[in-house]
Order: sequence, then structure tokens, then C-alpha cells
Amino acid sequence: MIIEENGRSKEFGFVQFELEEFAHAAIKSLHGTMLEGRKLYVSKFMKKNERKPVAEEPKFTNVYVKNMDKDLTKDLLQEKFSKFGKTCNVVIMKNKDGKSRGFEFANFESSEDSQKAVQAVQGALLGSKHLYVKHFNSDVDDKTLQELFSPFGHLTPAKVIWYAYGVSKGNDFVCFSSPEKAKKALEALHDTHFHEATLYVTYA
Repeated sequence: MIIEENGRSKEFGFVQFELEEFAHAAIKSLHGTMLEGRKLYVSKFMKKNERKPVAEEPKFTNVYVKNMDKDLTKDLLQEKFSKFGKTCNVVIMKNKDGKSRGFEFANFESSEDSQKAVQAVQGALLGSKHLYVKHFNSDVDDKTLQELFSPFGHLTPAKVIWYAYGVSKGNDFVCFSSPEKAKKALEALHDTHFHEATLYVTYA
């Protein structure tokens, strides 16, 4: 049994048999059995140079994005993804008429940057009609936010994002009926003072 310096067991040990067949018999009989409420793992001891290397987590540099606005431009996508790292290429897939098919590929120089992009964009409303708003105070509710953005054009009902314990996270996604209206709202409201806080407004 292997013991730590403080006298506590490390919960593993080594047993040496005179003959190899005895060791195989012990493994066959005891592996997976219960001992004092714990399940035993019994296997043949292997030196470090005999062990199989742990498989590395697969790395990727390509990011696939679907369900995006069909009016989203390559420049806007490039701007969006450049926040996460250097991109080699961004391609919007189009049909034979030259219109967007609603999905695209972004290729990053490093897998770390591509993973950051996936984590950030997953589940977000990606498109030039969608705005991401943050840094507003916790007293701002759906109605207040709707009243703030509605002068710039028709939009879907604004929904403040809440923590499970009922406190606002201070951020939200706002969706307008056209890119032009979203752009007007962004230009007018970004970095403005609202309910004792400075708003941050950007494309989602």
C-alpha cells in the first residue's frame, strides 16, 4: 500500500507474485469486485515506457457557423471573428444566384483561437440585424430595454438575461427587422449613459 507523508493512503498499491500465472489469476478473480464498499481496479503493472500515451484532444482550426442572417457580410464576419484571433480565411457559402445560404466557415491560424470563437459564438444570435447589449444596471427590465431601442425601428421583444437566482446579468440580445435599423441603434446608443451605467452595444 502506498502511503502519503501525512500517513494517509493514496488508495493504490502493488502486489508481487512468484509466478506470472498467479498474477493473471488474481486479476481475473479480483478486478471489478467490491472491498469495504469500494470497487477494485486490478491490472498488470507497467513501466512508464511501456504505457500507451494518452491520446491528445483533437485540435481544429476551422469553425462552422450556421443559422446566421443571410444579409450578414464577409467584412462583418471577419470583424466578429478577429476578436478571437488571427483568421486565415472567412467564407460565406452562397447559392447559384450569389445569395448567402445562411452558413459559413472561418479558418483560424491556431486551434486555441478557434476554440475561443466556438465558445463565444455558440448559441449567440449572429447577424447584422442582431445587437448585443451589456453593462446596463440590474434595475433595467424587458420593458425598459424595449422602450430604449424601439425608436430605431421594429424589433422582436427584448429579453433581459437573468441569473437563476433572479438577478439581471446586465446583458441582452436585441433583434431588429433590418440591418439599417440595427446600425442606427448601435451608432446612437453605444457608449451612452443609461440608468447610471455606460452601455456597450455591438453586433452580436
